[in-house]
Amino acid sequence: MAIRGQRFNTNASPEQPQPPRKPESPAAYAAPVDRRQIDRTKPAYFLLVAAIFFGISVFSTVAQVGIILKIGGVQLVSWQMMIVGFVVAGLITYGEFVTSEGWLYFAFLVPDVALTVWWSWEYFLRWSTAAGSGVIGAVFGGTILGILAAWLPERVVMGQRRKQR
Repeated sequence: MAIRGQRFNTNASPEQPQPPRKPESPAAYAAPVDRRQIDRTKPAYFLLVAAIFFGISVFSTVAQVGIILKIGGVQLVSWQMMIVGFVVAGLITYGEFVTSEGWLYFAFLVPDVALTVWWSWEYFLRWSTAAGSGVIGAVFGGTILGILAAWLPERVVMGQRRKQR
């Protein structure tokens, strides 16, 4: 057969004959899920993960502001404490969004992370003590959760910072 020397038109229509397949080449593997289908769901998945972390951040801020008010001697009913907590969470979130390009961002990020660490401290201390890492594990785990809860939603919603582009 003189097929080796022939060139085939790769833009050929389906009516034209295809080049013969070598008998020793194995059949091409076809994945059961097309990667493009998964890639199309990425934005929705990232928004879902960001919403979960944002919820953790807001919930921890509202809970801890209520505790701070009680420690300070401010006696409010629960719905009033929740309103104050949501206002503080809104101010911190707005401050993070507005100042995300400069150093002032850390003035909002640090309290947000600290409130999340404080809120999750008991859980992380219990888990890390059971795992054998004690206070160090609780500090490490709480700090990672706090940073993710404060930083990830801003990053997903606002995109990369201009300085990094």
